[in-house]
Amino acid sequence: MGGHQLRTRLFSSVLQRSQDNLPPTQPGRMPVFQGTGKSPSGGPHWYRERYGTEPHPACRHHTARRFEKLVKAALFDLDGTLLDTPSMIVAALREETIRVTGRRHSDDRIRALVGLPLDDIAEALADKDADHANRIASGYRRRYIERIVPTGVGLVFPFVEVGLKQLREAGWSIGVVTSKNHQGALEILASAGLVSAIDVVVGADDVADPKPHPVPILAALKRLGVPPKYAVMVGDSRYDIQSGGRAGVRTIGVNYGVGRASDLAEAGAGSVHGSFQGAVGELGKCFPTHGRRTFAAIATERKGF
Repeated sequence: MGGHQLRTRLFSSVLQRSQDNLPPTQPGRMPVFQGTGKSPSGGPHWYRERYGTEPHPACRHHTARRFEKLVKAALFDLDGTLLDTPSMIVAALREETIRVTGRRHSDDRIRALVGLPLDDIAEALADKDADHANRIASGYRRRYIERIVPTGVGLVFPFVEVGLKQLREAGWSIGVVTSKNHQGALEILASAGLVSAIDVVVGADDVADPKPHPVPILAALKRLGVPPKYAVMVGDSRYDIQSGGRAGVRTIGVNYGVGRASDLAEAGAGSVHGSFQGAVGELGKCFPTHGRRTFAAIATERKGF
């Protein structure tokens, strides 16, 4: 038998063994698991339990990438991080405060409150007068629905859509953690055309203790199934950074919203960037060896979380 014939027979034999390792429901295709990354018993060896064999070496990087998408999360604040809404929020709160109380607060004072739940902001602007605070909050909600929500598509900061797409393609789960109520967040995200890019939304009314407490971040991670050690919070206010730090996640500040770089750094931000593109670039540096961990290690972490 000539050398060429021998090589041909050897290649055919290897190819046949490769095909034998493929799932019977997917002839001629590399197996890519589309489920949760867990076997029916919840263990790490879902592929072996599903197909009765180990994955072919040529396919392992595909299964690893599918699993990796479930185990790191980028969480974003909404106002001032994804959407350029702070100036409109400040104007609406200023007008409502004047209408209800007759007092005019400086824009800087109001801006410093943005990032807290609306009821807390209204209470501060009303000097803790409960009736005035309720009226300010009610009037603001009306202005928000009438004036801010309809303009959502024009409020998306540069590179946000592209950046979210890049993160998803790189295996990140995406969450929004905001001090808006849940429905208000969904309305503005829908208007901005960003709903399909988000895996989970946690609003102030979804938890007992909103930002700057760690509870909303931990709630988002629980829904995503991601441990805090593999998550990053990105925000433009000190409340975002404080919440992230208390939740045990990495934090990235952006200073194009309401917070100054010095304030974000003082709050504990790991880094501060002047653009969303810069923040996405920083996210790309996080967890550089994350994809090389074994299935068993990842599954153990998820089970413990």
